[in-house]
Formats: sequence, structure tokens, C-alpha cells
Amino acid sequence: MFCGATSFEGHLVGPKAASRPPFAPQASATVGQGRQDQRAGQSLARIPETAMPSKGPRICGCGDIVAPGSRCTCQAARDRERKARFDAKRPSAAARGYDTDWRKLRARHLANYPACVRCGKPATDVDHIIPRRLAPERRLDPTNLQSLCKSHHSGAKQREERRHSRGAYQ
Repeated sequence: MFCGATSFEGHLVGPKAASRPPFAPQASATVGQGRQDQRAGQSLARIPETAMPSKGPRICGCGDIVAPGSRCTCQAARDRERKARFDAKRPSAAARGYDTDWRKLRARHLANYPACVRCGKPATDVDHIIPRRLAPERRLDPTNLQSLCKSHHSGAKQREERRHSRGAYQ
């Protein structure tokens, strides 16, 4: 009970009485049980304290209703077409420098260093520490390689390379 306040049939009386409406239920802080009316000792509502409203569906530009967290079929088709156009212009892996020598070095590196250097998960990719565009002569240098998992190679490492200027890797 508050200092200087007394209780009269479940209502606060005294200096703290004005801070709360007279018939407002007192919410319990019990996690997972929901809110209860302490005055009457009965449950008003069993709403979990951790309940969050979910995101509703949205309407795509084509007019279809799309569930939250998913993509419309027209969006997926546009993405496939865009990626196909990009891949048609892209040189082959061998033309980009990923030839037989690279595949052998990559397999040997993953056999010697099977874990991602950032998180310890099983590595799926071998990455050049100093990018090939900055040091093409170190393309097959084993001291310029690191093992990364898919998420670190595709996400964090690529963001770092875009963020750094040409002179940052010296």
C-alpha cells in the first residue's frame, strides 16, 4: 500500500487516490497468466503478456492479396526474368577466373579449414581476403583465402567490400 493511503473496499483513499480512477482494475505483472482484476479476484481477460499483433495481408500491384512474409507470383516471375537477363550477360565461371586450378585450390582449402572463420558453422564458400579485383596476382595464393558460411559470404563480406574504397585493402 502507498504511504499515507488507506484502503476502503478496494479503493485507494488518501493522497494517491487521484492518480487512479476509482474503479480501474489493478493489473497483475504475472507473466504468461494475462491480466486479472485484483479487486474481484476474477479474470477479466486472458491475454498473454507477450501477445503481439500480427501483420495483416497486403494487396499486390496486380490486385492479388498476399499473405505477410510471402511474395506474389507476379513479383516472383519478375524477379526470375530480371535474374535471367543478368545471367545471360554474365561471363562463364571459367572466363571469370574460376577454372580447374581454382576448383582444386578451393577443395583443398575447405578440406583443411572446414569451419567459417566468423561464426564456426560449416563453411561452404572460399573467399579472397583481399578481393581479386584489387590483387589479381593473388588469385591462387592460399594465404589470401578464408572459409566462410553462405550467409557470411553472401551478406556481410559483400557489404564490407562495397563499403570499402579501393585503397582500403592494403
